[in-house]
Amino acid sequence: MRRPWRPASSVGRRAFWLAIAAAVWGLLFPSLGALGRAVFGDIERVRIMIPIGMGGLLLEVALTAAALLTGIRALRGGERSWLTLLGLALAVVVGGFWILFALGEVLVPH
Repeated sequence: MRRPWRPASSVGRRAFWLAIAAAVWGLLFPSLGALGRAVFGDIERVRIMIPIGMGGLLLEVALTAAALLTGIRALRGGERSWLTLLGLALAVVVGGFWILFALGEVLVPH
């Protein structure tokens, strides 16, 4: 039996795109602060104009959790396409990073 490339269900497509959104936001999120510092120079003005600190972190965690839950739901629903599995694997990698980050903050606080 050949595994299909594209997801057949909307849940499978949603899982893939949520994982892509989580990964892109994870790459884009740190660069926004650097871009703001390069353009504006003053760190206080950047904090006022780009207030994404905790909000950006919560958005990343929410996207990752949604991608993981949707990917598991798609697999339980019988979706076995490569893009769904790729999205689930990507969500596991991003989610694993955040879990290790949280464990590091709890076990070794600054």
